[in-house]
Amino acid sequence: MTTPFEPEPGVPPDDRRPPVDLPVRYQRTWALFARWCAAADQVALPATALTVAAFLDDHPGTVATHRTRLSAINHAHRAAGFAAPGHAAALRDALNAHRAHRREQIADRVKSVVPQLPVWGWTRGLFGRRNAALLVLAATGMTYSQIAGLTQRELRFGADDAVIGEGLATVVSTDEPGSCPVSVLRRWVEVLRFAPRPAGRGMLEHHLSHRSLPQDGLDPAHADLPLFTSFDRRGYTPMHDHIPVWLQPLSATSIAAIVTAHLRGPLPVYRLHPTVTAAPPDRPVPVTEPVDLADTYDAGVAARHRDHQRLNALDDLWDDFDSQADKVARMLARALAIADDALPESNPRNGI
Repeated sequence: MTTPFEPEPGVPPDDRRPPVDLPVRYQRTWALFARWCAAADQVALPATALTVAAFLDDHPGTVATHRTRLSAINHAHRAAGFAAPGHAAALRDALNAHRAHRREQIADRVKSVVPQLPVWGWTRGLFGRRNAALLVLAATGMTYSQIAGLTQRELRFGADDAVIGEGLATVVSTDEPGSCPVSVLRRWVEVLRFAPRPAGRGMLEHHLSHRSLPQDGLDPAHADLPLFTSFDRRGYTPMHDHIPVWLQPLSATSIAAIVTAHLRGPLPVYRLHPTVTAAPPDRPVPVTEPVDLADTYDAGVAARHRDHQRLNALDDLWDDFDSQADKVARMLARALAIADDALPESNPRNGI
């Protein structure tokens, strides 16, 4: 009698055998998934969300059955140290009609809010671009914890789409630049490229104030930094010895507060902080009157000559002072000796 995990032609050993510690109740489901991946020329471990979706589509069943299959696949991935593909927003929506309806409502609200958020100005453009990107990802159905845990390497742009979190969500380009989710993410990437640099804050202030932000992609050197970072109200990031060695990620709580504030009631106020701007190029440069320094040099030479003569006279004064001091000292010593009868005083009456 064979078991579901005996070698089969065309099934790689790593895909055929269940991960260590996989519960018995999930092993048969995992074997079914591994066989299907081998037949469809797909990788079972780790699998992408698209692979799991195709598997469920080829194996009809009730919502409860699909949930059990997702649980088995997710558990196997976590046991092997991989991210669970069943957490993709599209899969969760497919198994929860109420959740899918709620996400559609959020997506409609986001589509109307995002074009109203500022793109330029300091610090309006900084926070407007970041919060628009947060709203776009929230509209995909990703949880706040998933958004908070994203790193820059987990955002990949295609020709007409963007894949987030190794398949957790995918957004597609639209014909509306103001609300196009791919364009919104690209605008945030333009900001994020400068954020980790020591002079990034000043560069962002200049470019956002003058509408001159370069349209560059993510910096590969920052791949492990968070995709969404916190700024104070002046646009500063956490610093260490004036060098941002890391970017502090936004917490799930902060992301939830930002998204909720934009989806309910009036939009938050984005303040424009004054910036120091350079003088317009057409403004005349002030011209100072030239100063004639010909007499200044001669006056300086004469002053140094006078000081040299005075310093030479000081030497004579010090010598005379020393001579007078010695004379006074001798007179003082004689007076003290007389007072102590150290020397006899001459007196004609005594014959001395």
